[in-house]
Amino acid sequence: MITNTKTQQVEFSEDQDRWLWNLVGEGSFSVASTRSFIEEGLCLLDGSPTRWVKLVPIKVNILAWRIALNKIPSRFNMSLRGLDVPSIVCPVFQVGIETTNHFFFSCSVASAIVTRILVWWELPANGFSTYQEWLSCYIEIQKDIPLNDSDNLNAFEDMQQPNFHE
Repeated sequence: MITNTKTQQVEFSEDQDRWLWNLVGEGSFSVASTRSFIEEGLCLLDGSPTRWVKLVPIKVNILAWRIALNKIPSRFNMSLRGLDVPSIVCPVFQVGIETTNHFFFSCSVASAIVTRILVWWELPANGFSTYQEWLSCYIEIQKDIPLNDSDNLNAFEDMQQPNFHE
């Protein structure tokens, strides 16, 4: 019979099986501990905290977070990870390398969509070429719109349910 030090350290119990979460030593799972673990150890963003906007769907927050981290599977990012990509050029008009910033901000199709949305929301149609430029503009716009006003809150909620067929 083969034994080793690892199997000798195993303790059997009559208790019911259970999972333990030991990121913070409390033994129970928490979203806060997971978020702290991710922000502190896995994906630092130039020291700035992750911004979660409670008024938009979580998928929008996650998309913005992935854009900020440059974790979108663009052709360029896939090529950096060793995937065989036939071309890293944007497939829409064959102009520019398909990076995260190009895909969401620089591509003429993306720019046209963003411009139409900003005009629809009656906001200045600034040309953004990076996530940081967009975030700076968003923060400035957010300062000017008091979301505690029920009219503004309703308008903001309406933005989440666009109707392009009017």
